[in-house]
Amino acid sequence: MEDLRAEYQHIVSWSEIFDKSDRATQKMICAYIIKRVTVRRDYQLDIEFNINVQQFLHGIDSLEQQCKKRKPLKARNA
Repeated sequence: MEDLRAEYQHIVSWSEIFDKSDRATQKMICAYIIKRVTVRRDYQLDIEFNINVQQFLHGIDSLEQQCKKRKPLKARNA
């Protein structure tokens, strides 16, 4: 039950951050989290996310840490 409460608190914190943000920041958050939205017949939605459940539950910091762990791309000579 404690795990469920902790997960709920993470979701609430994401919601609060989003709700308190200005429109430009909300758009940036959506663009960061959502990769693609497909609208099908009868308004059925398929949403492809850039993050998984664990990343969502651990917050934006876990995404930044994963990005830092990746090796930087080498510049190509033109």
